[in-house]
Amino acid sequence: MVYGGDEDATLLRFLRARKLDIAKSLIMLQDTIAWREKEGVNNILTEVIPEETLAVLYRHTRGCNRGYDRQDRPVYFDRPGCMDVPAILEEGVSTDMFLRKHIQEMEYSGHHTYFQASMRAGRTIDQTVMVMDVSGVKLSNFTATVRETFGRLMAIDQDNYPESNAATYIINSGYIFSTIFSAVSLFLDVRTRQKVNVLGNSKKDRQRLDAVMDLSQIPEFCGGDLKDSEMWNSEGVGEEHLKLAEEVKRRAHLRNFDGLSLEAASLPAYVREMGREGTLEFIPSEKSCGEDASVSLRVSEAVVDHLKKSYCPDITQTAKSMELTIAWDEDVLEALSSVDRIVAKCAELKTLNKINSMSKISSKKSR
Repeated sequence: MVYGGDEDATLLRFLRARKLDIAKSLIMLQDTIAWREKEGVNNILTEVIPEETLAVLYRHTRGCNRGYDRQDRPVYFDRPGCMDVPAILEEGVSTDMFLRKHIQEMEYSGHHTYFQASMRAGRTIDQTVMVMDVSGVKLSNFTATVRETFGRLMAIDQDNYPESNAATYIINSGYIFSTIFSAVSLFLDVRTRQKVNVLGNSKKDRQRLDAVMDLSQIPEFCGGDLKDSEMWNSEGVGEEHLKLAEEVKRRAHLRNFDGLSLEAASLPAYVREMGREGTLEFIPSEKSCGEDASVSLRVSEAVVDHLKKSYCPDITQTAKSMELTIAWDEDVLEALSSVDRIVAKCAELKTLNKINSMSKISSKKSR
């Protein structure tokens, strides 16, 4: 929920979504935390979706993150005309699974895609630009099931991932799509509708898209230089899909250790030390299971101090990388679980406290 550990950016997203109304923003944030708890969203990146299910979804959809716009924001390209919902259902994948996969992708974006974009830009990036090629979209595609699924998907995004969309560019639109969009827009809140830019296929329209991102970052089907084969293979699988699948398997493996809860295992498998207190990173190694299993961690000084003082006084570390290796035992697992709870809740509580304090200040001023 908190991208890159930036609680202030998270707070601003919820505030913007409710037009800076502090009381409404607080309610929205509390509802999101409750939703994440109820739906097990904090665990979703350890849920390994069967390969045959993924194959069906990728075969009958075309969409993935690829590249960045001129403001260093990741870009998601989607081709809804390639989506075949009846085929997905006929092959045994339910709409609930379709939505579950969508939530998993949103969480991956928060933990990885935005983090990588932030490292690249040198500042917090917590929004995506979407480009939708609607060529091939037909009225017959917009069935009752599709409308219901789209409505549920938009409710999930708007209620729980507010202001994650910076802008949407719809290209190759025509009369048929205009009719469909009139119905689709009913599911969008005002702020989201204002971010939608409907383009045709004229040279002027393509120039508007070129102003947002370099041609080298735009696929050929959108008028750019990027070949389809660089986006995804013949089965619809893109590089980002492979990275997500690998990350889910890694986290699921780490979660098999008794006593190790999700949030510790859910941190990225690359350097995540950003100078903030209470951060740690699990580094998979060849000896990550078995009787002599050990785990490598790259952690902040605050976590090292906690482990040393409370559980593991003999821990050694290198000052440069703050990396250490410890054997698995009950004391260490208890220590990690304790630190994990701090890591998992710290950002949530900080954000809630900040917005709650603002609410109290606002109430006093209004009296």
